[in-house]
Amino acid sequence: MASSPQPAGGSAAEGWTLKQIANDIPLTASAREVIELAQRLATATGSARTEPSHVLAAIVLTPRNPAHRAMVALNVNLESLRGASEWRDLDPARPAAPVGLS
Repeated sequence: MASSPQPAGGSAAEGWTLKQIANDIPLTASAREVIELAQRLATATGSARTEPSHVLAAIVLTPRNPAHRAMVALNVNLESLRGASEWRDLDPARPAAPVGLS
């Protein structure tokens, strides 16, 4: 019987680490890069969890990512997303401790 990842702190409310997720869900290098950046952005904003908005911000800030290129192809106004008040002061290079994924 395959074992599934267990939440980092012992409860589902605390979330899973990227390493635990990667055991059951294979991630491409570009997906891993986006999730890692989303975790750093979540930490930078003081969030206890990585939310979909952090993943969207990571996609917007990662031009090599296929999702970013798809947004460009769909004529999404990335500049307006980059200028969103909750993302304005984010530093994608800032390291962060792992946080749970929602």
